[in-house]
Amino acid sequence: MKMALILWGCFALLLCSCGKDITTVNGIVVDKVTGTPVADAYIEIKEYVDEDSPQPIKHMLRSRSDGNFTFSSRDRFSIWLINSGTSNYVQRYPKITLIEGQENEITIELLPLDCNLTLHIKNSTGNTNKAYFFLHNKTYSAQLFDGTSISATSYLFTNIPKLIERDSAFSQVNRLNSGEYTYIYFDTLPWTATHKLVLIDSVFLQKGDSLEYLIEF
Repeated sequence: MKMALILWGCFALLLCSCGKDITTVNGIVVDKVTGTPVADAYIEIKEYVDEDSPQPIKHMLRSRSDGNFTFSSRDRFSIWLINSGTSNYVQRYPKITLIEGQENEITIELLPLDCNLTLHIKNSTGNTNKAYFFLHNKTYSAQLFDGTSISATSYLFTNIPKLIERDSAFSQVNRLNSGEYTYIYFDTLPWTATHKLVLIDSVFLQKGDSLEYLIEF
């Protein structure tokens, strides 16, 4: 009797699943500036097979040489992350609404990172060994989170200090997108509800630029 109930439950689940229409996404990943296809981009998809479980099944796809990818399922799914697999593009957490039970044609643009900003932070005074810094770039942040997260206000920022002893320096190369200002924030105190890091400068980079920037404290 117990075995019969188990078999009936499996059969009912199968019938339920088979009764759903198939949802398909036909996508292409392209360069946001040139429109050319981006091959070998990683596309992470979350599939919700069991609606009662908060844990989805994760699928990792790769775009073909023409930038295209395809995924189909009878269960609900979402496109969670797009990553080019290189440091040449900003990864994305896209906000894409799929129409269930139909074919969805989508284009996903990746913003190219085509210039460098190298920060050199030097402790010249020895008053403290803690340095807090971050960069802010509107297009980079909006591309990363599709403008849906408050975290899109910045990147390269964790509110964890970089420890730099007196007469020592720390350097970090940052890949950025060109054509707009990137704002540089720095302080020796952490970001809190009552204290914000100080905007010390902004830089405008063109495609192919490689800028060295020194901060001393």
